[in-house]
Amino acid sequence: MKKLTVTLILILLTMSLLSSCGGDTGNGDTGTPVENNAGTPNPTENNGETVSGTENEEITGDYVIDIYGVKFDFEKASRFLNPQGSQLAALSQEEDITAEEAFERSQSGERYAAVWDGVALIKKSSGEGVNSVDNPEAFDLEAYEVLVSLPENTNNTGKISDGDSLDGLTVKNSRITILAPGETARTDVWNYFELDGEITLSGYIVAAQEEAMYVGVGSIFFFPDPDSGLSFLTNPRNSMPFMFWQGDFFEYSDMMAFRLGTIYDEEYSGVDLRAIPDDGSALRVSVTLTDIVFSLGGGLFGDGLWARIVEIK
Repeated sequence: MKKLTVTLILILLTMSLLSSCGGDTGNGDTGTPVENNAGTPNPTENNGETVSGTENEEITGDYVIDIYGVKFDFEKASRFLNPQGSQLAALSQEEDITAEEAFERSQSGERYAAVWDGVALIKKSSGEGVNSVDNPEAFDLEAYEVLVSLPENTNNTGKISDGDSLDGLTVKNSRITILAPGETARTDVWNYFELDGEITLSGYIVAAQEEAMYVGVGSIFFFPDPDSGLSFLTNPRNSMPFMFWQGDFFEYSDMMAFRLGTIYDEEYSGVDLRAIPDDGSALRVSVTLTDIVFSLGGGLFGDGLWARIVEIK
């Protein structure tokens, strides 16, 4: 069991690190793809579906950059920050530079950081996935390997704005932060938004049974069904499926699992959590969630897809 827990932590760290760094703002993967021989397509060069609360407007100008196939104009940035370190979440000090100066830094490899408030990026999942409960033949659990291949996600990355309706939820507190720490061919993106409202999903729920670096005893994970149709379950820079597991449950897809706090959280004092197995096994449930937060790239401790449980059936 210790091997399983340590491996899980390594995958969580890999997902967070790869979501926040990479050589090119238009390409890249996250997680631990089992098969990636075709490379990652440019999101602007495929025929997939684009999910967007607000149609992606045509942006032209002298100081425009591309983030995962979506254009951002430095002249419309909310502010520029002084990049003192490599963790986006720690950025706070504003820098008095012009859009032209920031753009020139982006082209020359110098350090800069820019923030666009009120907008964020999303990408719809492919709808393909297997797990160790419904598809046990797809895994070699002793070797921690997946035995099947799934297609890459060819959906386009879309842009959402505060006030947009997304899967029946309302977007708020969204922002995109870009950090170029001055290292060769590296640009980090912190993609953040919150969703107001409640949503009910079916899938598998599991609670961690051992404490590790970034997962405490009782930490709750929820794996929604791959065909749930939600627009925000995939990292916008991700195109290939990856394998993720917690306890005895394995999943291979391009979706992130919800992190739902712990069974000991005081906010759950009025919620019946008895449906969650206490032995690390996964149970199929219908769960109603609220207070959804999508945060990738801001730092290891806060990265992930977070929510709070309202009800479990």
